[in-house]
Amino acid sequence: MKLTNWILSLIIIIAAGILCQQIISNSLINQQDKNDYAELNSVKYGLLSIDEWKSQVTEILAEEINSLLKFSPKQVHRNKGEALMEEAN
Repeated sequence: MKLTNWILSLIIIIAAGILCQQIISNSLINQQDKNDYAELNSVKYGLLSIDEWKSQVTEILAEEINSLLKFSPKQVHRNKGEALMEEAN
């Protein structure tokens, strides 16, 4: 009876050791996968993201175009006068 208990205990300890090794191995693989995903996500949505650059450039261009299109009242009046002169001719 003692021999049977000893053998059964040994089998349980060996099985527990094997399962612990597999859990540790899987945890390390999962950790590497998470690190890879975080790096990919950072590249996709971070500094190298085309969408982010596109939105930044769009804002800058819109501001520049708006600043170019803003005329002083004298410029607007002069442009209207030139347009009226061209229509008269």
